[in-house]
Amino acid sequence: MDMVLQVVPGVLSGLSLAVITWIARKLGMLAARFGAIEAAQKNQLKAQIVAAYERSMERGCITPMELETVNRMVDSYFALGGNNYIHALVKRLNDDIPVRGETIPDQRQ
Repeated sequence: MDMVLQVVPGVLSGLSLAVITWIARKLGMLAARFGAIEAAQKNQLKAQIVAAYERSMERGCITPMELETVNRMVDSYFALGGNNYIHALVKRLNDDIPVRGETIPDQRQ
């Protein structure tokens, strides 16, 4: 019985270390995947913002709904760590491009 009591702490310590190592490895894999998903989302937002900018520049105007959508995308883009290149495009959309078309529909319907 004494030998069992002497072995148990060592076994538990070894098992604890194995579980902690496994958890740390899984967390590292999850962090890497999350980073990749975050980068992909940021790139997708950037592409959509640039596309909206280019369409608006070609037309010479932007609709109120497009502008609202772009501004919401920009908020998400910057929350993900986006850069100032997009800030310059969106500033131009908000300040320099005429807003034409129907206003945003009343959402209380």
